[in-house]
Amino acid sequence: MSPKKYRILIKIALLDDIDYSMANLLTEFFWEQNKDDKKNAKRTKSLLTKVRIGNKIAFWNEWREYRQMKIEPLSSVTKCATKGGYIWYYFKKPPQQWGINFAEFEVKIEIKNVEWLRSSKSVAKKPNRNLIKRLVKSTEFWPVNSKAISSLQKELDIDNLKDWEKVMWIHHWIKSNIRSYPGSSQRFNVEKTLKTQKGNCWEVSDLFVTLCRKYGIPARQIAGWLYQKDKINAGHAWAEVFLEDYGWMPVDTLRRSMTMPDYYIPYLATDDGRLPVVYLSRPRVLTG
Repeated sequence: MSPKKYRILIKIALLDDIDYSMANLLTEFFWEQNKDDKKNAKRTKSLLTKVRIGNKIAFWNEWREYRQMKIEPLSSVTKCATKGGYIWYYFKKPPQQWGINFAEFEVKIEIKNVEWLRSSKSVAKKPNRNLIKRLVKSTEFWPVNSKAISSLQKELDIDNLKDWEKVMWIHHWIKSNIRSYPGSSQRFNVEKTLKTQKGNCWEVSDLFVTLCRKYGIPARQIAGWLYQKDKINAGHAWAEVFLEDYGWMPVDTLRRSMTMPDYYIPYLATDDGRLPVVYLSRPRVLTG
């Protein structure tokens, strides 16, 4: 099957950090504003206390056989650097809107459907030790060594399975026990997701990555957009894992199937859970 081709135009804030409970709410607020408006000045000032404005942004730049990507900055770039599977863009005097630094990009990307446990004939090479170490460690957002995760590990009782089987069981357990809900993610922590037994894409992918890392399976979080029926359906977060003999596999625990369709458009990722992303306008997506 030939790849699906997308051309995405985005206007994205340059942030060093953010109150993650407000990330999607901030995006929605800015989308509702068509221009700088004095009536919204007070509200905007309050929201800006939830972010730390920066001058750089990173896109996920690792090669994948199911994804080919080219990024073209539409704003004047001061410096560009590639590091650890990410491409960083730096801006000395970026434009501002509502007091937030931003940059505009054109992303050209080709996506293929990914069958679960596809043929290993053309898998990516095994990650180096430093990357594996980074992708199995505990972080603020993925508390691998927490009591809640250790208790769940005992409940799952899958230690003796192969890694690909563990991933399938983790996916099945989350799908069976965590109820998904619509609406903007507040990004509750993993412990609260387990306690309330509900979560949306950001929260369930946090739980999935944490559990995979608990079993020593390299995992990270992926973010981008779902494009269905000729329109953006939603911003979305999912995950990818590395499996011996199969390479890198994308996984979404909100899907019943382990197969990943070509309407998932990934271009952002995080190895530690930090993903301070706010869009100042709705991305434009063109196909073909």
